[in-house]
Amino acid sequence: MSSRPGFQPSGLQQVSPIGAYFHHWVNNGPTNGWTLGYLLAAQYSQVPVNKIADCSDLACVTAATTTYNLSFNAPTDVPSITVCFDNSTIVTMKDQNEIINNGRIVVQGDRITAVYSLSPSLSLPLPLSLPLALSLSLSLSLLY
Repeated sequence: MSSRPGFQPSGLQQVSPIGAYFHHWVNNGPTNGWTLGYLLAAQYSQVPVNKIADCSDLACVTAATTTYNLSFNAPTDVPSITVCFDNSTIVTMKDQNEIINNGRIVVQGDRITAVYSLSPSLSLPLPLSLPLALSLSLSLSLLY
């Protein structure tokens, strides 16, 4: 059986413009339901089958569909210190072959703010203008 346009068996109706996950029957069959979003579904939709029996296009189905937004906002903690990961092996996103050995990754709050090599010719100082910087390498040292 094909669902391509022009090849569908009679009675087959598209119910979602972009596909969906977890199609299922609600209440033992009178309603079809589905989610958009994989692990944490952001949207749940359902449509009574009898309301789309005479639909000839997706706009008709969409008008008969009830959709619930399942997304939500949650507070998160943002660290207030700067952390430096030294002597790191870094695979960058610039080039699939670019690997920085003996590198430094600087994280301020919840953002990576710098990535560079610690080789002697390219070494850069820690960002000492910040209130506190934590440097992580083979040993732990605090810089004020």
